Amino acid sequence: MNDIRSHLKYRPDIDGLRAIAILAVVIFHAFPSLIPGGFIGVDVFFVISGFLISSIIFSNFKNDKFSFLDFYKKRIKRIFPALLLVLLTSFTIGYFVLLPDEFKQLGKHIAAGAFFSQNFILWQEAGYFDTASETKPLMHLWSLAIEEQYYLLYPVLIAFLWKAKKNIPLTLVVLSIASFISCVFFTYKNSSMAFFIPITRIWELLAGSLLAYGNIFYSNKANDWPYKNTYYKNAVSIAGLVLIIIAAFTIDKSLPFPGWLSLLPVLGAVLLIHAGNDAVINRAVLSNRLMIFIGLISYPLYLWHWPLLSFLQIVKSGNEPVSYRVIAVLVSVFLAWGTYRIFENPIRFRFKSKLVAPYLAISLTAIAGAGLYIFMQNGLQSREAVKANTIITTGQISGDLGFLTKGCGVAPEDEGKFGDCMRDSRSTPSFLLLGDSKASALSAGIFLKSSKEKSWKFIGGNGPNGAPIMVLSNNQLYEQYQTLSKIALEVVTNDNDIKVVVLTVATRALFQLKTDYTIEDLPENPNFDVAYAGLKNAISKMIDAGKKVVLVVDNPSLKDPKQCITRKTAFILLDNFLSLDNTYQCHISYESHLKTSEKYRKLLESIRELNPEMIYIYDPLHLLCDIQQNKCTTVLNGKLLYGYSDHISPYTSMLIAEELVPFVEKIAK
Repeated sequence: MNDIRSHLKYRPDIDGLRAIAILAVVIFHAFPSLIPGGFIGVDVFFVISGFLISSIIFSNFKNDKFSFLDFYKKRIKRIFPALLLVLLTSFTIGYFVLLPDEFKQLGKHIAAGAFFSQNFILWQEAGYFDTASETKPLMHLWSLAIEEQYYLLYPVLIAFLWKAKKNIPLTLVVLSIASFISCVFFTYKNSSMAFFIPITRIWELLAGSLLAYGNIFYSNKANDWPYKNTYYKNAVSIAGLVLIIIAAFTIDKSLPFPGWLSLLPVLGAVLLIHAGNDAVINRAVLSNRLMIFIGLISYPLYLWHWPLLSFLQIVKSGNEPVSYRVIAVLVSVFLAWGTYRIFENPIRFRFKSKLVAPYLAISLTAIAGAGLYIFMQNGLQSREAVKANTIITTGQISGDLGFLTKGCGVAPEDEGKFGDCMRDSRSTPSFLLLGDSKASALSAGIFLKSSKEKSWKFIGGNGPNGAPIMVLSNNQLYEQYQTLSKIALEVVTNDNDIKVVVLTVATRALFQLKTDYTIEDLPENPNFDVAYAGLKNAISKMIDAGKKVVLVVDNPSLKDPKQCITRKTAFILLDNFLSLDNTYQCHISYESHLKTSEKYRKLLESIRELNPEMIYIYDPLHLLCDIQQNKCTTVLNGKLLYGYSDHISPYTSMLIAEELVPFVEKIAK
């Protein structure tokens, strides 16, 4: 904002608009039910950023003062100080609080945040709205990454167009239209991709850029543009605020976003900026002193609020009281104010040395290096935080899997499409484990319990192209699985050495349930017939090729084990303050699980009845539940049964394999 003051007249209403954006985001993150669409605040930020930064660029070009070195030096002094502080703090908190896999992931995210590539990392990992995002303290840096990727290339484009005397606004309009079309297309084709990649978001920044161009070049007095009558400006101002309010309170994470819906906050922000600082909303609401204050600290507040909320969510296993979240928000406001006054502004405006920007760049590179070190060291497993939460390690096992080698019969050019493609190198495999991430969770125990004379291979897991869900169907529900499933099925039918195929299919994938972490909607799910037909088609082809098939019944769906055990940190005082005591919390009743999964079990039994001599069912439920106590839990007999999400732990895979491996060997005879 202060950079604008040196080029254009300061507009306090834009700081007020920043306040609306940051308040929407913070309230959504802390209390999502209050503003279900609060995430649209980021879209408002994009428009503001495009307007302000482009105003600087165009003003400098107009006055023949633009310098790439000066532009990027100011970007570094603007962005790096607060980011450095938050990354360093997150590193420190993570060291004393997080478990190895969490700290390892944080290390990757620190490096990605420092290198402004967090959007691509999150796209690879899943999505903004998946449950795991709540436990990613640096998740929010995706938007900063998109901005900096934009400003890495945007000034170069403008400089080229300016020197070549090309039509700048026409070029920006064409780019905006292309970006928006891609945004709408990918929102319905690949929602995570649409949310995180720059090409689907730059139209929002370009909307602000086009406003800036009009402000600089199409008015006699740039700072008072547009010259319109009072009624027009007031109407535009009111309409802008209404659009943002509608977006914030009617859009939610269940709707396809960004897509068409992102027009609401973007157009709302455009109208408010276009209205000018003397329009009624801009003057009476956005230029309020409190709103200006919040706007001034909006950048550090954005950086601070989410790590505090996320770390709180992690240590309290998602069971933090509302009062704790209120405190976290208040602390983030205090830290944002301190960062702005004590750290950010002095570096930007008082430190005149030419070495400030290089020092900041070196410091950010160093913190990125520290993050990469954490990642490569698997989260530093010797920390006190790990020792304080030993229950988490009880699901781990040890064993030599050095005999595993790449290759599973899939063509070399197709191997990379699968999450896992491996075999036992000690002998020619007779058995095949095939399936999604549930099969991947089972694989360790099977390989460790198998013998070199009766070996296995594995095709499946979740890879860059998804998982092989063995449902052969023309129904659009299963379109995404057909390529991998057909590749895997070709291997099964053409491998004469394979006698038995052990098949796992997650209930949620088989029935295409609404969420990835519960089967509660299974009883009302309408997809029984199409799921049955598709699974029947796949298994029939295996049987026609002379293979016997074992269907492994899916395990109960419980919360992620980290959400079921109250965590402890490396600080006793903090544990006492947050009431952290390693108590175990999650379970469902055995009977309720049977009732909820009845439709799934009925489908498997219907498949078995097609050919009982060739199709078998193995049900591990007795190993996962205390039937006498009518309870299915995450921890049983002091051991963690689940490793992540609702996937079994390596320990549980051993328990199951002790029964499943001899069962398979027996029916192969």
